[in-house]
Amino acid sequence: MVLAFAGSLVLAACGDKGAAEQAPPEKPWPGSWTQKIEVLELSGEGAPANAREELNAMFAELGNATLCITPELADRMDIAKRVADLASQGGDCRFGRRISSGKNVDFSATCEGPSGSMTIAGKGISGTTAQDVTATITGLKPDGSVKGKMVWHVTGERKGECGPDDIVIPVPEAPVAKI
Repeated sequence: MVLAFAGSLVLAACGDKGAAEQAPPEKPWPGSWTQKIEVLELSGEGAPANAREELNAMFAELGNATLCITPELADRMDIAKRVADLASQGGDCRFGRRISSGKNVDFSATCEGPSGSMTIAGKGISGTTAQDVTATITGLKPDGSVKGKMVWHVTGERKGECGPDDIVIPVPEAPVAKI
């Protein structure tokens, strides 16, 4: 769930060698899900010393909620497709690796920009009833030195059918291609 959001920060697609040999990616089953997000590392120019702790406190509060994944949203949560769709959102990005086979997720990408480049990498599982992914975003200055870094760990678990107290997540609009 969050991987799709986190990936939307900077990813863009390019060809995927061996995609025909991979099993189709698993999509989450519709229903009630819990999730936990933990920021493992947060550093960078201008980042307050307590920023990681503040983010973790906020995510802990959000972790008490259960989320209703509707069938329509579940259909849109194919991580491989979501990452590929993000190509149309701009940026000069290229993949180092992109594997989304069955429940296994493993990707890295680099995006270039006027203020430097950014790399994002993630690895873990994103299956029909559980998610466990660790991802890293590293911002680089034009000279290649590190501007900032964030590492986070996301876990999620399907608990059953949606309930009346679940937060219903809206289905995102498809990205619009830039010409």
